[in-house]
Amino acid sequence: MKTCVIINPAAGSTEDMDVLTALLNSRLGCEVQATRRAGDAGELTRRAVDAGFERVVAAGGDGTVSEVLGGIAPAFEKVCFGVIPLGTGNDLARSLDIPHDIEQAVEVLLTGQTRRIDVGRITAQDEHYFINSSGLGFVPMLNEEVSPQTKHWLGRWAYHLAGLKAIPRTPEYRVKLVLDDQDRLDIDLYNILVSNGRYIGGGIDFAPHARIDDGLADIVIVPTIAVSQLPELFARILQGDPQQMEELQVYRARRFHIESEPPIPFNADGEPVGESPVTYEILERALETVTGPHPLAE
Repeated sequence: MKTCVIINPAAGSTEDMDVLTALLNSRLGCEVQATRRAGDAGELTRRAVDAGFERVVAAGGDGTVSEVLGGIAPAFEKVCFGVIPLGTGNDLARSLDIPHDIEQAVEVLLTGQTRRIDVGRITAQDEHYFINSSGLGFVPMLNEEVSPQTKHWLGRWAYHLAGLKAIPRTPEYRVKLVLDDQDRLDIDLYNILVSNGRYIGGGIDFAPHARIDDGLADIVIVPTIAVSQLPELFARILQGDPQQMEELQVYRARRFHIESEPPIPFNADGEPVGESPVTYEILERALETVTGPHPLAE
């Protein structure tokens, strides 16, 4: 399969580009394109698709995955997508059962096992896509607090530190949520996580029932509670298994619309992209993707 690897040299675990490039060339016989600045991954992907590459691989963190996905869209039917996790979070790789060891991840690409997975489409001021998750409210604030250097030094603990900094200035949002053009909800909340995959923040199992190929999003809501209770709730979320927390509300839908006062910011796979009003739609099994032997979609 004619393969192009889009690699982010600034990703958290990228230490020797020459060694990595040699490994990719020898094992995959692929073309390797390195990014230099934000936005490059999307542009390089569009060029690869136009040049007839049958498989495009994102080698980097979740931000690189997001850019490559945007570069593939809307030509999902033309390309097989792959991931080599080089970042500090690598949450999509967990859901796809892609090992974090680079040589093992390359072996997964060599086996060629694929399945079709869902893609989330976001329509607001512009159109955006995501595979793993989209956060609205508190989660985008965390991403702003966590610098690449901090993630490199602390890994997922960087999100613990960022949460402690962000909690005192967490805004409340009055949200109107319409699910599949039927159920209409009015909710006061701090955060919404739209989950296609299970994990966020470098392995936090925030949506354990989310399936990446069922045509539905898990919508996990953190409603407003006393500000004094937020640090404890945030700590429990970081420890995992938040679905057992009675404070959280969970809905499932294929298509939903969000309006908010004030406007609520949102991201796509960790990359800030806009604010409400916004419409989400899950494109069922839209993208052929290389997976490990036991993807969590099963």
